[in-house]
Order: sequence, then structure tokens, then C-alpha cells
Amino acid sequence: MSADEDVEVRLVRCPPLVPSAPSLIAPSLDAYDVEVGPFEYSYVSEVVTSSSPPFSFLLNDVDRFLPSLADWMSAHFSFVPNWRRDDGQVSLSSNGGGIGLHVDDYDVFLVQTGGERSWTVELQSLGVAEELDRSIPNLPLRILSPSPSCPYATVALQPGDMLYIPPRFPHKGVATSDRCMTLSVGFRAPSSLDMLSDLVEFKSEEPSHPRFDDIDLQLPSSPGLITPGASDRARSILRDSVAEFLEDDSQWGEFFGKIASRSKRVRLDYPRPLDDEDKLVLGEWGDAEAAVEAVLKQNRGMLVQAEGVVFAYDQKERLFVNGEVFETGSCESKHLSLVCDSRFVTGETLKGYEENEDFVNLLRDLVSVGYLYGCDEE
Repeated sequence: MSADEDVEVRLVRCPPLVPSAPSLIAPSLDAYDVEVGPFEYSYVSEVVTSSSPPFSFLLNDVDRFLPSLADWMSAHFSFVPNWRRDDGQVSLSSNGGGIGLHVDDYDVFLVQTGGERSWTVELQSLGVAEELDRSIPNLPLRILSPSPSCPYATVALQPGDMLYIPPRFPHKGVATSDRCMTLSVGFRAPSSLDMLSDLVEFKSEEPSHPRFDDIDLQLPSSPGLITPGASDRARSILRDSVAEFLEDDSQWGEFFGKIASRSKRVRLDYPRPLDDEDKLVLGEWGDAEAAVEAVLKQNRGMLVQAEGVVFAYDQKERLFVNGEVFETGSCESKHLSLVCDSRFVTGETLKGYEENEDFVNLLRDLVSVGYLYGCDEE
């Protein structure tokens, strides 16, 4: 996968790290080296074979490229809402490899899939200001200097073990064996700044907006002075506009559904909609109408959520997929939950729903744009 241009992959080289927090010495400016892929297989093989200095390959969005991993994540992390899920990151490290002490803004579950890794976790959350104070400058990664006064725990993970790290808790993982592989399943949540930024974009689609006016303009004593009255009027315009939006349940629900289901990573031309060539190559699975017909009415094959794409719905029976809202017509929550709650939709699970034309058309639309795809059952 490291050679694929669509895969986000980095190679981190570092001085040998040690597991215990007090012995973590702040690295020198040239201690870390980061390369951004893609990498040729021969180069990856050379790095893995040499193991000096210690290295870590970090691959993001792996579940998008490995359907079996997407299946596993969907089956084992359904206790967290779909829209919170970010991606599955895989790190492959040599003995002593890691990326140092750092902090994340999201929940992460660390699953040891091969080799062994020791984790040191500070037992107090870190504020943004303190993070900036403790960040070591001029490094290619945001690495934190240690806090001698902060209590910490050290956990050794072996294959099959899992560790949960809450947001904003500093942690570092150090491989204690070669061919150490860890899967990180991350769950993000929008910040207030994220939502404000998205709100501006969302509102910009409207044709007109309230605007400041000078209806009671008085002759100024100083042309350069911004008067308290002008400042208060501008604030009132903004406050009223935002309040009106927030109090509109329908408009807010559509906005939040779109940003919650949107991809949390930049993906170009993914998923790809079906075209005429797909009909020739994939047969009935390359045709949206034929694919839905096969699964829904002939009980053959299945429809599968595109890997890495978020499906969600709300109580107003709106369907949100990949940042888009879909018209659902007469579809009810029971229809939408079938599409959203499981990666797989089979003829058996759809039994009794084939007479709802709006639901059939919705499935066709989702297959046509690539958010669902049809295939034979394995």
C-alpha cells in the first residue's frame, strides 16, 4: 500500500526511544526525520531490513483500502456513532521506533496486531495553551517535552490487546520488538471553531444576508473613530443572524448532518460514480438499477457501503452520506437504519421493503454515485 499514490503514508525515523516517561529526553532538532510517501516497495524493503535508525511507517485511511478491515471496524466499534469514526491508521515499527510524546484531539483505540509495543500515558488531560508551551520547536512532528510532575501509567501491549486513550491525554508508544504493528481506530468530534467555519460556508450558499446600514448616522466627531453604537449594531446583526439559524431545527439539522457525515480526510475522486464502462466490466454490479434489482427482488448478492464513507440519518428521516443529504420521500427510519447501521444490505434484510418505490430509488441513487456498491456474497 505504501506505493499507492492515494494512500497517505509517512516514514518517521528517530533515535531509539525508551518506554518509561522520566527517561524521555527532549530530542535534538535533527533527531527526527520524516518522509512523505508514496514509497517504492524496494525502498520499504530496504528500510525494514536495515532497522537502523529505528523507524515507523504510518499509513492513514487503511480501512478504505482493505474491505476486511472496514468490516472488522464496523462490527466491533458499533457502540460509537458512525459519524464519529475517522479512520484506521496502521503503524509498522522496528524495535525502539515510535513518534514520541504527543497529544490527539480525538478518542483513539490502539489495537496491537503484531509484535509488542509499550505505551506511556499521562494521567491528566492537556490544555491547548500547555500543549503549545510543551511543544518542542523546529521538529517535523509536534512532539511534547516531558512533564516530570505529571503522573503516568505504562502499559505493554501484545497481539490482541487494546488500549483506549481519551482526547487530550499525552501518550507515546515505543515498539519493543521488530515488526511491531499497531492499528489505531480514531473517533473525531467537531470543535466549536470547526462548526463556525463550516457555518460560514453553509450560510454563503444563501442568496442574501442581513447587512450593516447607516440609517441613523450622525456627524462624527472624528472620521477615524468606530463608535460604540456602530460596533453594537454590527454585533446585533451577527448575533441575530446566528441565533435565527440555531433556532431553526430543520436548517440546523441539515447543516449538522452534512458536516457530521462528511469525510474527515481529503479524498480525490472517491468514491467514484458508476459509468458506462462499469457496465461492461462489472456486469450487473456496474449498473445501479440492475444491482438493486438483483439484491432487492432476486435475493442475489449484496449492497455494501463504500469503505470509509459515513452513513447517518436523523429523526426527520433525512439521510446523510459523505456530506450530502438525500431526498428520502416516503422512507421511514426503519428503511434508513437498514442502510446506515450495517455495512451490508442483503435481500434477506430487505425482505418486505421492495414495494416502497422511494426506497428502491434511494438505493439506486446511492449505488449510482458509488456510496453503495453491489457484489456477490462471499
